Amino acid sequence: MSKSKKYEIDGKNYYFSFDKNSKLNGISEVSGSGSQFRETPVNPSTTLFETLSTSDDALDALNVNKFKGATTQTAMEIASSEELNQNYEQKLKNAKMKN
Repeated sequence: MSKSKKYEIDGKNYYFSFDKNSKLNGISEVSGSGSQFRETPVNPSTTLFETLSTSDDALDALNVNKFKGATTQTAMEIASSEELNQNYEQKLKNAKMKN
C-alpha cells in the first residue's frame, strides 16, 4: 500500500492510500507533526469519503502515485467495499493503539 502526500481540502489535510493495483483503498485526515502526528481514517460508508474520493485532489494523488505525475489518468478505480472496510478497521485500530 502506498500513501499520497498531504492534500488540503476545505481547510483539513488528507492522505489518500492505494493498494498494489493503484485502486483507492483509504482516506485519512491528518493533523499535527512529529510526535503529535495524528491520522484518523475516514469511514468509507460516509458522504465525506464519497466527496473526497471523487475530488480532483484524489485523482491527482493517483496520478502522482501511479505515474509519478508524468501521465494523467482521468478516472480512478476504488477498491471493493470489503477491502475499504478492512483497511478502515485496521487504521482505526492502529489509531486507537497510539492514543
